[in-house]
Amino acid sequence: MDKKFNECGTLVYNSETEEGEVSLTREFNNDLAVVRLDVLRDWIDELTNIYNDSLDDFTEELREDRRH
Repeated sequence: MDKKFNECGTLVYNSETEEGEVSLTREFNNDLAVVRLDVLRDWIDELTNIYNDSLDDFTEELREDRRH
């Protein structure tokens, strides 16, 4: 079964302010609420996993800094 993927937004990061934001397309925002809710939950889960991995990396970096 072929999967159809649609780009429907962008994650933006400002390296000067260290702030990030999400910009979603009009098409995504106009989709059915049930579709948006399902997709947003999937993204939140994925981002939570990435966040937790990064937190583990940060914790390890702190440990290494204390050793030096």
